[in-house]
Amino acid sequence: MENFVLNDKIVFTVREYNNERVLPFFAVDILHGKESGTTYRNFQRNKKHFLEGIDYYYFSGNKGKKLLEERYNTLRDLPKSNNFKFHLLTFKGYLNICKCFYDDLSWDIQKRLVDYFYYSVKNNFNTLYDGLRALIDKLEQQDNKMSILEIKQEENNRLIEDITCKMITPIAEGAITPMELAQQLEIYSKTGNPHTALICDICNFLNIKVKYKVIIPQETEYTQFRVETQGNVQVIQCYLKLPAQDLIKKWWHEHKEDYKTIEYYKVNTKTHMKGDVKDIYYLIGKSKRYILLSQTA
Repeated sequence: MENFVLNDKIVFTVREYNNERVLPFFAVDILHGKESGTTYRNFQRNKKHFLEGIDYYYFSGNKGKKLLEERYNTLRDLPKSNNFKFHLLTFKGYLNICKCFYDDLSWDIQKRLVDYFYYSVKNNFNTLYDGLRALIDKLEQQDNKMSILEIKQEENNRLIEDITCKMITPIAEGAITPMELAQQLEIYSKTGNPHTALICDICNFLNIKVKYKVIIPQETEYTQFRVETQGNVQVIQCYLKLPAQDLIKKWWHEHKEDYKTIEYYKVNTKTHMKGDVKDIYYLIGKSKRYILLSQTA
């Protein structure tokens, strides 16, 4: 009958049922240093989480005892009671029952049993040394995979740095942002900020592409894109070149009245009379762009 050496202090009999390594409740109590009956009580308390035939085997009565006598290799474990009842935990059942144990000793025992008692059988290891060797080989394989991932990550970082360096190019001579152009034209939103959205609407109307995603810097006759840091965030900033500015300014001065829409109050209120100007906005495309009244009066 084979013995298993868990550590310097614990040597116990290897128990098998149907050529599968198993553990009775009392053996788990001994291995984990628990009071007799602890494992059984935990099992009963959490029985709904255990599946018979997968997590454990249950034997009762003369039929169960006879079955054990045929397939269980350690008959001295069997109780002498006339009311015969006996449980055996499988590998999965043992892992489930260990969820009830939180002490450091139980963690250590569980790791040792999994690595050397169950894991070694699954992989046909004949000795503890073979099991340890296999574990070391597996760790070395994982270490090699990590090294490969680190190399790939370094390559990706270098690629990102190269792209970023290429994207940080000087601003074209005379180029300004849509916000700066809105300031020049004195177009402000109702919050008092330069009306960048209205400038972008005009750009789209004139087929000057200012709002689309780019991965690498692109430059056209009218626009330039650069990667810039705003706060702690990197953003792609659009700049309008001089030809684009001329087109936008010309269009604005020639057409701003054509696209201007004024809303009026329809009834008298405490602060306004019917017919007073309510809101001024520009309808360029499908977007309403409200502007600051004081800048257009």
